[in-house]
Amino acid sequence: MQALDVFLANHTILKSEELLQAGSNRSYTRLYTSTGNFILCKNAHVAENNTFFYFAEIFASINAPVPKLIAINEERTQYIQTDGGSQDLLQTTLQLGYTDQVRRLYEEALKALCNLQIKAHANIDYTKCFAAQQFDRYAVQADLNYFKYYFLDLLNLSYNKTILQKEFERWSDYCGAIEPTSFMYRDFQGRNILVNDQQLTFIDFQGGMQGPPHYDVASLLWQAKAALPITWKKELLDYYIAALSVHTPLDEFVFKHNFSRILLTRLLQVLGAYGLRGIIEKRPHFLSSIPYGLEHLKQWLSLYTLDDFPEMTSILEQLIQPEITAQFQ
Repeated sequence: MQALDVFLANHTILKSEELLQAGSNRSYTRLYTSTGNFILCKNAHVAENNTFFYFAEIFASINAPVPKLIAINEERTQYIQTDGGSQDLLQTTLQLGYTDQVRRLYEEALKALCNLQIKAHANIDYTKCFAAQQFDRYAVQADLNYFKYYFLDLLNLSYNKTILQKEFERWSDYCGAIEPTSFMYRDFQGRNILVNDQQLTFIDFQGGMQGPPHYDVASLLWQAKAALPITWKKELLDYYIAALSVHTPLDEFVFKHNFSRILLTRLLQVLGAYGLRGIIEKRPHFLSSIPYGLEHLKQWLSLYTLDDFPEMTSILEQLIQPEITAQFQ
């Protein structure tokens, strides 16, 4: 691994380009040099960087499609990595539509994800995670509260807070105990999958932890703005289950039931992020994504039921009403 100053001394920067920030405080700059393009990342959160460096080393050792780490500064607040390109899977989907080419990219992403989840899990020391080490009941509860505080409570909805909290606790107990577990990428969605000449590169994996593999599949297939057709969601889930079954024995019925629970948890967490980044911080991408997130709740209710969670059911049914969506269109 080079020192950052050595890298900069040995490369002539022909041009630099600031990249748009998404939902983090990290800043990225594309450096154009005579020997190729590189990405410079600046992040004052050293613990987060150290987790990224550790994961990048593990992923490189199992040939996962991630950027190669080139150089790090002494303070570990800046680093250089290879450039996976400027186009991501979400952009590709929105531009090309639901074509065979896009379908193959999703299949390739799921296949590579499965390989990463299983092989990385066997090698990772989760004590090196900068935040949560495991997607347990406490992490699930945090996601549900994130949704409650940053989205639900910003709307004028009627619900019983005490009953909802008790249901959240039961939901967290269930989801936090789901098996099997593997490496959980945590934010495996189209904006974090770069596409360059049909080659994929996975980025922004520093938030990973041990958890149910269902979560990453839910994050990708049910990404709000990608709005994949229901048939694709079902068929690509079957594709993933077949790939995972090669590595570990699965009960498909149980896996799909647990997937529905993890999926709803993810959908609610995403709405919390949209509320914080969109409604509160006024970031356009997140604000414009809210109607898509609400549509996914409607789709979820058309496919699954909450059984003995009446307060959660009531909230979801209120959220999918047209007057709620109309506030954000």
